Amino acid sequence: MMIDTVLIPYRKTNKWGYSTPDKRIVIECKFQAAMKFSEGLAAVLLNDKWGYINKVGEMVIPLKYNNTRGFSEGLAGIKLNRVWGYINKVGEVVIPLQYDNAYRFSEGLAAVLLNDKWGYINKVGEMVIPLKYDDAWGFSEGLASIYHGGWGFIDKKETEYWKD
Repeated sequence: MMIDTVLIPYRKTNKWGYSTPDKRIVIECKFQAAMKFSEGLAAVLLNDKWGYINKVGEMVIPLKYNNTRGFSEGLAGIKLNRVWGYINKVGEVVIPLQYDNAYRFSEGLAAVLLNDKWGYINKVGEMVIPLKYDDAWGFSEGLASIYHGGWGFIDKKETEYWKD
């Protein structure tokens, strides 16, 4: 199988695996859940633990997480024992597990939740936009949606744009 083959999650009875778009099963349907491939890896759930497989079905990152996000910009948010952090593609924790929630990276930043407030970190874990928002979403075209008494937007220089 070519590594660039498109594989999509495929359910057979109550188990998930992966097939080509024409429904040819490539990775056996044996998982409780299966996310789409992102950056060459896919999160799978087995025995109530999440891990990651590659496109030939090999377990690359062991099944040990309570929850996960797909890979984005080389990192994936993972949850273990009620806290979130980030791993790289070989499963090394690169941003410590310390957050109450953590979203995917977009445009170099990820929204994280700590003590009921959202802010943004960079890919080395530095807080670049302070934890002060009631809700926050990922960046797209230089802006991210935020909520702080009302919905608005923020750019990467912390300039806020609010609806009048």
